Amino acid sequence: MWYYFPVNIQNPLQFLSLFSIITTVGVILGLTLTAWRAADRKIFYIDVGIGVSIGALLGARAGFILRNWGYFQSHVPEIPQIWLGGLAWSGAVIGAFLTLWAVSLTTKHHLGKLADTMLPLLGTLAASLWLANWVNGNTYGPLTNSWWGLPITNQFGEIARRWPLSAFGAILSGVLVFGAEWARGRWWTNIPGRGAILGTFGLSLTTLIISLFRVNPAPRLWGLRWESWFAILFTIAAAVVFFVIGKDVEGAEETEGTKETNA
Repeated sequence: MWYYFPVNIQNPLQFLSLFSIITTVGVILGLTLTAWRAADRKIFYIDVGIGVSIGALLGARAGFILRNWGYFQSHVPEIPQIWLGGLAWSGAVIGAFLTLWAVSLTTKHHLGKLADTMLPLLGTLAASLWLANWVNGNTYGPLTNSWWGLPITNQFGEIARRWPLSAFGAILSGVLVFGAEWARGRWWTNIPGRGAILGTFGLSLTTLIISLFRVNPAPRLWGLRWESWFAILFTIAAAVVFFVIGKDVEGAEETEGTKETNA
């Protein structure tokens, strides 16, 4: 089996593991920033944020199960036991998007505006997940004796100085997402959704870079880890949509300007 569950399933206190605590703090901080950033209807956006967080969690679990269906076919009772470990970031992105889409359809809110409002939650959740993976020993880089190497415990309890990939991921995720939030408020106020797409692009690119240096065990396809392939796909998709949205808005503005001139 390529993966390893480090959680003792006989211990009910594992529900309160550091991984759970760190990610919960990340969600709470993200919801607080979302409410603070929203001009009005703060409770509504908090509810949306909670729904998106749940959708991301379910999507992450579903993605992991599908990727390891051969194992879960014979261990069906473990499927809902998230505390055992096993989440896929690609599934989290898809689950969050589907939740936002469903909210947009049912409440008639613009999908792009909803996504932009969730940017603070996206940033804090991504950063907290990198930190939680660091604590849990799920993400670690090559060994090093350099001054910047940090003592990191791997999945099997071995401590050694390694490249601090998770710390780098947490810092870069926060910088890129909140950078997108800053840019959205200054450059793209008339283009809903572009800030959220830029944030997704940053997170996907961060994941891609880090995945190329990870050395913890994981399945590979044509030499690359699965998360590397998903990161490439999401990065390209986000870049394409980012520019397509801008072109659509420019085209609409030109059409509107032509109508006004003719009138």
